[in-house]
Amino acid sequence: MLTTSGAVYTMGCGEQGQLGRLAQRSASRDARQGFSALLVPSKVTLKLGASRIWAGYHATFALDANSDKMFAWGLNNYGQLGITGEKRRRALYSPMECDAFTAWRDSKGDSVTWRSVAAGQHHSLALDGAGSVLALGRCEYGRLGLPQPEDAQHLTIIPALQHRNVVSISASTSSSFAVTAEGEVYSWGMGSEGQLGTGACADAAEPVAVPHGDRPTIQVSAGGQHTVLLVEDTSSTKEPSPAPDQEMAEQTTEDENTEEEEVKAKRPKNEQEGEISSTSSAHASEVAEESKPQKVNGDETDTPMEVDDTGSF
Repeated sequence: MLTTSGAVYTMGCGEQGQLGRLAQRSASRDARQGFSALLVPSKVTLKLGASRIWAGYHATFALDANSDKMFAWGLNNYGQLGITGEKRRRALYSPMECDAFTAWRDSKGDSVTWRSVAAGQHHSLALDGAGSVLALGRCEYGRLGLPQPEDAQHLTIIPALQHRNVVSISASTSSSFAVTAEGEVYSWGMGSEGQLGTGACADAAEPVAVPHGDRPTIQVSAGGQHTVLLVEDTSSTKEPSPAPDQEMAEQTTEDENTEEEEVKAKRPKNEQEGEISSTSSAHASEVAEESKPQKVNGDETDTPMEVDDTGSF
């Protein structure tokens, strides 16, 4: 969780260091203090706070609140946190600056702005401000999307997505996805359960376009072995709005009825009772009028009496 002041809180499983606030001996569910330290959100120590956060399978990333520096903690057995050299550990139990992110420079040699990070089980994706997608970590099943079938210890641009202007990324256990500004979707990695959306249950070593009709995609979210796309609604069948004249007439009628009820409510009680009496008298007159003999061709005729079955009146 990220607060408005830039504080980061974590809770849940921390056995691989993904909580970033417990020592290894305390992060296990079998620790002496039990679950209490895992079940309640507690603050992670970050000197300057964070502006954005991302959580993955066994890892957590946080973008520094005052710079483009990236910090991470959690499982790093394939270098998926971007923490290398002497600082590299199999698992990191407290935040550490990602030197792979800090060292990355664009084609002009300038540092970049990080827009998003997506963490899988053993790999990570990063999206920079220019719309380029980079990958690092384990390469198995093609999850990195790189031409070379080898693990990446440093951030590496995915060639197939260059100049695609990517705006959204997502990573599952062993699969990866990207959405472009034009609404195109690309997928790569493990596809044994059809999660890549290519129409086949097969892995893809590099990004391939996902067919999705004429509906532009807005966002992609990858689960363990399934994927969800959020697309634009291009349907033209919308409920017609009422004509202006009709809508105005209906509103006028409603206003008149409301005014009439308000005026009636403000009238003295005796006037309202008089109105009721007048209405009752008028009704009685109508009944009396109906009971008078009817005329046929100018002559009055009595209303025939009902005759019972015995013939007696």
